[in-house]
Amino acid sequence: MYFRKNYRSCHVILFDGRCSLCVRSVKFLLCFDWFNMFLCLDFRQDDVLDLIKCVSLNQLENEMVLITNHGQIKSGYIAWRYIVNKLPIFFLMSLLLYFPLVTRIGNWLYSLVARSRMGLVHCPPGDCAVHKSANTSTYVIEGIDILSVYGIKIANSNM
Repeated sequence: MYFRKNYRSCHVILFDGRCSLCVRSVKFLLCFDWFNMFLCLDFRQDDVLDLIKCVSLNQLENEMVLITNHGQIKSGYIAWRYIVNKLPIFFLMSLLLYFPLVTRIGNWLYSLVARSRMGLVHCPPGDCAVHKSANTSTYVIEGIDILSVYGIKIANSNM
């Protein structure tokens, strides 16, 4: 089980738990989230999808979504850039991601990978470790009302 002491003021990352690239990316992120700023939730789990009203399933299928602790919704490259900027080890390097040309290339590259991500990380049927472990509670915080996370409350109320 993944536990966070101050989950209410976290930035919430909604990712695809069926995509091994997405799962590996989240695990990598959590290695550098030293201040526990992010709460990563698999939108494929029914309890998560039922509570998040501010983002459509279509948007979640197409790109990663970030709900900031202030209720802002960011997606795709913009969300990725925001996340990297919040990680202390990557902060200085992440400032380069805000240059206009880098942003344009980053958006294009992110959309290219997002469109073909299932093809890039294809597992033979029945052999994908992500699908086998999909029922584990690695990214679900049991016993905690996800709606009590401030950013989700604000974003859902802005609908």
